[in-house]
Amino acid sequence: MWLGELADAAFCEEMLVLSERSALSSNRRLMKLIRLVQGEVGLKTPFYNIDKLCSRLKVASLPTEKVVSALMVAGFEAARTHFDDRGVKTNASVAELEKVLKGVAEKGEGGE
Repeated sequence: MWLGELADAAFCEEMLVLSERSALSSNRRLMKLIRLVQGEVGLKTPFYNIDKLCSRLKVASLPTEKVVSALMVAGFEAARTHFDDRGVKTNASVAELEKVLKGVAEKGEGGE
């Protein structure tokens, strides 16, 4: 199991700039991947699958972006993962993440 950095921030930024200046900028999938990897830099924490946690909590699945946003509003670092559309990386503990998920679900913000 790899617990170190998955990417280098400077390298990701350089890849993004070079891609945006080239024909690669039209490749939305590539640009999205670079941005997702860039967002994960600094988060050496494990990732969590939102659907699995929501199922365990018996709440409707929640939109990934709303979960990431709610975690950040709660003061945690958070980012989508580049390898799981329903995955998030955060420095929140599982208990803190579950509390945030319950809060988002109670506001009726589900629906992904």
